[in-house]
Amino acid sequence: MRRAFHERWIDVYENKGKRSGAYNMGTYLAAPYVLLNYKGTFNDVSTLAHELGHAMQSWFAKENQPPVYSGYPMFTAEVASTAAEIVFKKAMLDRAQGSKERAFLINQMLEDMRTTVFRQTQFAEFDLAAHTLAEKGDPMTAEALMKIGREIYARYYGPDFAIDPELDVECLRIPHYYRGYYVYRYADSYCAAAAIAQRILNDTPGAREAWMRFLKAGNSMYAIDMLKAAGVDMTSPRPIEEAMKLFEELLKELETLLARQG
Repeated sequence: MRRAFHERWIDVYENKGKRSGAYNMGTYLAAPYVLLNYKGTFNDVSTLAHELGHAMQSWFAKENQPPVYSGYPMFTAEVASTAAEIVFKKAMLDRAQGSKERAFLINQMLEDMRTTVFRQTQFAEFDLAAHTLAEKGDPMTAEALMKIGREIYARYYGPDFAIDPELDVECLRIPHYYRGYYVYRYADSYCAAAAIAQRILNDTPGAREAWMRFLKAGNSMYAIDMLKAAGVDMTSPRPIEEAMKLFEELLKELETLLARQG
């Protein structure tokens, strides 16, 4: 990671014609370059930690695997990046000065889980429903898809949630829906990453070595086996249960902090 900073792997500044967002890209013969528009905000630092997680996996995979295995499975693509982001935010939380700063950081982590675990699971349900329509041979009209999207929103958010008419079209504009069963990976990846990050932060014996094996594996193993090598069994409910436990703990602490502030 120090090399990424010192050897200018990171394209930092806005520029004419430069795209928005953030991503990591490289080749087998080149460093994994990180591209983002960095202004020094908390979100920018968090994004950088996320993208450097991708870069580290790309780097260690290509340095330890032949070209044919130098990539990594899409199922694990967000694990390295999310784990790096969680470790960063937990480190910030440990150094928080005052209850307001701690409440801000906890809220950020809760939002990460809301948008990555709960929301992407909601998206995955829509994904499945849309594919089921196609398999049945039913017409996949905009109206039919919007109706499904609204019903799922109502079920997830409950009767007190106001669904504006504009929200109906969200299901038509999410780009990942056009990439065939992609969104569930975010939810799974966050749960796996949270478990891995917790093992590292707790100094669990062998956790760091297991993490390095994961980063170096590239495409030489199936995704489930890669995660087992990192110490996480995604064929069991335990990683999801631990993520939900973390969410509950963070939520209770945030409620306590806000109650003190009145």
